[in-house]
Amino acid sequence: MAQRRSSATLSGSARMDSPIRQIRNQLIDRRGFIQRALAAGTGLIVPQLPLIPAWGQVTQGCVTSSEYVTRPPWKVAGVDYCVGLPRQIILKDIKTLTTQIPGVSAYHKNFTDPTLGQVTVQSTNPGDTIIIDGWHFFDTELILENNVNCDSIIIQNCLIDYPVFRNETAGGPGSIGVDFGAAGAKVRRLVVQHCEFGNMQSTSGTINWQSGENYTAATGNNSTFICRWNFFNNCPGDGINQKSGGDTLMAYNVLLNQADAGTQGHGDQFTLEQGAGRHFKNTQISFNTIFDDSFFDCGNGTQGFTLQGNNHCDARIITDGGSVDHNTWVNVTTGCPGDVLAGVFYGPCVDVSDTTPGSQWRITDNYVDDKGFTRVGTRNMEWLRTQNVFVTPLGGTVFSGDNIDLRTNTKPPRNNRGLEDATTISSDGQADSC
Repeated sequence: MAQRRSSATLSGSARMDSPIRQIRNQLIDRRGFIQRALAAGTGLIVPQLPLIPAWGQVTQGCVTSSEYVTRPPWKVAGVDYCVGLPRQIILKDIKTLTTQIPGVSAYHKNFTDPTLGQVTVQSTNPGDTIIIDGWHFFDTELILENNVNCDSIIIQNCLIDYPVFRNETAGGPGSIGVDFGAAGAKVRRLVVQHCEFGNMQSTSGTINWQSGENYTAATGNNSTFICRWNFFNNCPGDGINQKSGGDTLMAYNVLLNQADAGTQGHGDQFTLEQGAGRHFKNTQISFNTIFDDSFFDCGNGTQGFTLQGNNHCDARIITDGGSVDHNTWVNVTTGCPGDVLAGVFYGPCVDVSDTTPGSQWRITDNYVDDKGFTRVGTRNMEWLRTQNVFVTPLGGTVFSGDNIDLRTNTKPPRNNRGLEDATTISSDGQADSC
């Protein structure tokens, strides 16, 4: 049955067991910002995402206050405008999918875990653009057949969520939303926009994107990954795993406690994944809102935006640098006393040793509350991490500047280190032994 929802309101007549309503109530109740209001005599009026209780504005019935003395000059995703599903969309139940989308299978049960659903892209036409629009993937993952060969896949206006956390280590396939890691599939471009992801826990990623790499190897051209206007709502497993190289645009998204405090202990909110010969060309991460306020148990921790890969030896990546700019980054996490890694290790992390000669990472114009990083008093956690780990640096550089502290309206040196290259960055003892 189709379900109707709005970015700004929830109908008073909505069923109490509606997954959409459950997600909204989980978010709003947990943050404590729910406000009952009389609107047409019924219903709840709540912000779509009252992330930063800030800046003294009145937003859709929610009066907020703030510890911040400044704010970004741009409209902030999830605060000044809504992301995720557009207003008044009617979501189609994925279990009713039969032949409505050319090049896509009917809904079926997962072969290894029949408690999960599955939908499979099957197109073998190199000119095809597959559009998956307006579906509710409830307890269902979207995957590729191994022989897929198409130009583009566009996923938009979809809600992808799970009723309970599922982890591969628990014996199942895990709760992956978009799993495009088929070893033989070839897809030039993946676009994910105006979607919402909820309650996912997987070591393979909320979005696992690898099949563009197969296209690149076959044609010598770049693959492209575009992720914009999406809402990642409390997904404690890995976030986006970009494994295809090529060009990446991640913009106008909201990440709420992405990869935080999952029982798997370690994830990445976003990663340019390691892989031998994998070359990331143009990477842009802009105008996103990253908000973390979880409590981390002893032994649990997560990496933030891992832009250098996690392997600097046989699976070393190469990047042409990129830009991390105009993001709103709030970390007010707490954690197990005495555990200096019980939290988010860093915000953006880049490694100039893997950055090509003449290329540069630019980390500028971000507005940051790094209280959750600085609480441990050591560099085990820090918002900005720049490093030079590999034994034979390629010769790239990194520049960081004009990053503003939301609490003081200053540019603290820890988040603004100017120009650094392989000769000015120490390895901090992290150098891999290859």
